[in-house]
Amino acid sequence: MSESPKPTNELTSTIHINSLRNVPESSAAERAKKAYMALNQETRGLLAQLSANTAMFVVQSGASAGSRYLVDADATSIGRDKQSDIFFDDATVSRKHAVVKRSGNSFSIVDEGSLNGTYINALSVSEHELTTGDVVHVGKYKLTFFQSQPDLETSESETSGEK
Repeated sequence: MSESPKPTNELTSTIHINSLRNVPESSAAERAKKAYMALNQETRGLLAQLSANTAMFVVQSGASAGSRYLVDADATSIGRDKQSDIFFDDATVSRKHAVVKRSGNSFSIVDEGSLNGTYINALSVSEHELTTGDVVHVGKYKLTFFQSQPDLETSESETSGEK
């Protein structure tokens, strides 16, 4: 009988690529200005009309790219359920995916136990206070959050030479 070779000690490890996402390193103010500058004039005009206790999502990618959603209630639901305030008809979005909650002039988003999770600026969150320029991923949809930003309009005029 021949002798079988001894097994070699091998080490196998798994790398989860999702943990290596490119996380934006810009400050909240830089992110807000960049997001605002990317908007068309019509959307900028609508943002200028927002009161302090309202906000807007602008869809950047997904089947409804370019759509705008006003957030003007104490609770705004996001999901695949037809009763959702912000309705996305796609299997990557849970029926009751997330809720945007308003408290005074601030807004936060709460994941409702969705299967694919809610991401803010490429980081998975269960709850997060939103600021202008935050990029929210819900399923395959990418939305940018905005509140009225008169200071961004002023800084844009200064950088473009307008007074």
